[in-house]
Amino acid sequence: QAHLATAIENRDFAHALIESSDRRAVAARWAAVIACYSAVHYVNASLWERLRIEPANHHERVEFVSRVTDFQSMRRHYVRLQAIA
Repeated sequence: QAHLATAIENRDFAHALIESSDRRAVAARWAAVIACYSAVHYVNASLWERLRIEPANHHERVEFVSRVTDFQSMRRHYVRLQAIA
């Protein structure tokens, strides 16, 4: 539940940052970082709920995203978001 709450909080903050900023380029860069951490927490929440696994770091999390069948549809997007941030 904590990972899911943090993911939602980060997602909402990234959206609010983009919508309220006069400096959209800077806001967009920070929003990408915040969105990345939102995705991290969504993946952590899902891994915990499905498999009772909590990755120790980003590399381990990407490995799980790559191997767990349920994540195949979003793997490309997750890895791209990691690269942008």
